[in-house]
Amino acid sequence: MRFVSSYSLQEAARGLPQILEFQVIPGEHGRGVRLVVNENLYSGPRAAGAFCLGPGRDSELGVETQRFIPIVVGPRSFVLADHLASCNFSYLGPLPEKDPEQWFPAWTPPDRWPLGIRIQMAPLDSSTGRLKPLTVTAPVHVNRDPNFEYGVEN
Repeated sequence: MRFVSSYSLQEAARGLPQILEFQVIPGEHGRGVRLVVNENLYSGPRAAGAFCLGPGRDSELGVETQRFIPIVVGPRSFVLADHLASCNFSYLGPLPEKDPEQWFPAWTPPDRWPLGIRIQMAPLDSSTGRLKPLTVTAPVHVNRDPNFEYGVEN
């Protein structure tokens, strides 16, 4: 999952906007999983465009969509949660032709943003003396129309 945030782990609210890249990777020695994040400076649409491959068929989703370069975990990656049995992302969106909303395992509508993002985590070990991961659900505050091109009005 990638998005731009005005909050930085390294610089907190004082930092410049960052492109955040969240990914779930295998845990140490192949035991469980961990949630990691990369921070990349956002300096405008061209900076975000460096992560784009353009439209095409997504092999995981099996649909035509915008494609992006893979997220690379490296020495600058920050481990947000470790020793997890599972970690999943889900996206809140409206059901087609209906008023209720539903959580989806993938976000595919290219013309709308999700209403919220949920990260569900479960601990690998259930010992009572350890801090337990919790599920985080956050609303998505969008201040830009995804159909608007900079400098060109639709």
